[in-house]
Amino acid sequence: MTNLQDKPNSVVLNTKPIIEMKGINSTSANLLRVTAIFAVIVIHTCSLPFKSNSENWDIFNFFTSLSRWCVPVLFMLTGALLIEKDESIVTFFKKRAGKILIPLAAWSFIYIVFAKNFSYLDPLHANPGVFTEPFKLLEYPAYFHLWFLYAIIGVYIAIPLLRAAFSKYSNKLAIYVLSMWFVSISLIPYLNASGIIIPKLYIIRFDLLATYTGMALLGLFILKNINRINIVHSLALLVIGLAATIILTKHASIKAPSELYQGYNSPNVLLMATGAFATIYKIGEVLKNVSFNRYLEKLSNLSFGIYLAHMIIMPFVWKIPFLSNSSLIVSNMPSVAVIISATATFLLSYFISYFISLTPVIRRII
Repeated sequence: MTNLQDKPNSVVLNTKPIIEMKGINSTSANLLRVTAIFAVIVIHTCSLPFKSNSENWDIFNFFTSLSRWCVPVLFMLTGALLIEKDESIVTFFKKRAGKILIPLAAWSFIYIVFAKNFSYLDPLHANPGVFTEPFKLLEYPAYFHLWFLYAIIGVYIAIPLLRAAFSKYSNKLAIYVLSMWFVSISLIPYLNASGIIIPKLYIIRFDLLATYTGMALLGLFILKNINRINIVHSLALLVIGLAATIILTKHASIKAPSELYQGYNSPNVLLMATGAFATIYKIGEVLKNVSFNRYLEKLSNLSFGIYLAHMIIMPFVWKIPFLSNSSLIVSNMPSVAVIISATATFLLSYFISYFISLTPVIRRII
């Protein structure tokens, strides 16, 4: 994730306070979150080394390709958990507004301060200009990975639309659907054309709704059919999607490293994400060790915080000599270095999230 497209509970990451484990295996949901967040960190760990075109490039291509299912799976899990939930529109937004808007505001401020004072640690991703122009946050996030929070707002907006398609008729839902239809295909284009608002306003990019909303619906589809899915078949989809991503990326990178085929909505990545979601879900169904599942739940409950905090931790991990980007590029054991770096970032982010969760005043930011 090196740009705004990469730039990924329910925010689906902020699990327990926001979503209930109704109609879904809780261990599977926890496993999906934790593995997806770790995969996000792997992508960010390999981001700059991937662009190096070094002798180790194939290793970085493998890790970034292997991890690309992470963001689609997070949106898929959101859909699996929320689309069929029985609650009014008012209740839906009341329960989730604070869970996403408070962390978005708090971490935007944190990263604005971080970018202002420590941009030298991560100059490619920091946006120190937002410090003096906070209204820029309407156009792009304070730090690149916070794009996911903007996107999840869009998915939340679309969830009632999906509920309308999969539930009995309701005047309230009909009014909501018609209102969103009017805003998205009439009001916003009109305001854009008249110059009243900026076309690029990031927080209301309705053009992105179809992409991430489709992923949410795909998650529900897989969940509804999970008992029909053979893990061998889902694993085959995962492997085929991975192989296609690796090969296509290598082909596209002959002249210079390219992420053309690693986009989250590319067919090969969606194929891999479909296989990953079903495979990890099936694995979660057979995990019966009580102690392990309790620890997994603890990790899952702090997954949102891990995601939010990891880009503060990672630049400092890069300062460790054998884990720096330049060291990874020339490392004799790049695979080991990537795993150590990603694991260190994950664990340190977990501890930060854990301590935040113990503090009543600020625990709502995760």
